[in-house]
Amino acid sequence: MTSNKKKPFKLLVSMLALAPLFILFSNCSDLEVGSEEGSWSSEDGAGSVVSGQGLSGQLTGITADGRVMGWAMDENNSSVTATIDFYIGGARNQGGTYISSVLANRPGGGVRHGHFFSYELPSEFRTGAPFEISVYARHESRNLTLTQNQSYVAYTPTEAGRAYFQSTLAPLLVQRCASCHSVDYTLQYRGLILPSPFAGGSPTNNELIIKARGGASHGGGNRCGNVDSSPCREIQEWWSLEFN
Repeated sequence: MTSNKKKPFKLLVSMLALAPLFILFSNCSDLEVGSEEGSWSSEDGAGSVVSGQGLSGQLTGITADGRVMGWAMDENNSSVTATIDFYIGGARNQGGTYISSVLANRPGGGVRHGHFFSYELPSEFRTGAPFEISVYARHESRNLTLTQNQSYVAYTPTEAGRAYFQSTLAPLLVQRCASCHSVDYTLQYRGLILPSPFAGGSPTNNELIIKARGGASHGGGNRCGNVDSSPCREIQEWWSLEFN
């Protein structure tokens, strides 16, 4: 009986002794910027929560690759689904061009679950030049302005950049980073474009290369050595193909 009682204690001691090894070899943190809806930062800040005619909503951000995100709902009836309208170049009925509508019916956290929306702007409105967007929520005869004439700058990935990533950079990232990170064009592009060129981003000033060099609390440490060594050298070339 005495022997059996000591076994769990011995096992615990063994596990504690190995703990530093688990920590040492579990140095994984995201090289990509968040892949979940709304989990990565937007350069065009979130608007205020607005309400009117029994509706409430918010534009939560416009990302640098042109995703417009937010939520809208009926304040008294959660079964109601609002429609979101998008206009470019002016307000509704004031010279703006209607481009599309989506339903605010996507999942999300809290009481707004089922009332989020996400819309990817057409490529002609993601050219790296400033545009103005207006966003409205509506249900039947009720209307709510989420934002009006808000300036943004967004970008469209290039075919040359995608080809270079797939043929040259992705194999390097798989070799050096895949034990901790998903290697995916869209995920790494979201790091490459933060901050965007319009906001001061450059081949050596973007989230992806900063993390690859061990910055931004990257648990995997410095994967490049210096900024001109691989894979940072290839990240810089990829940036140039996307934005120059």
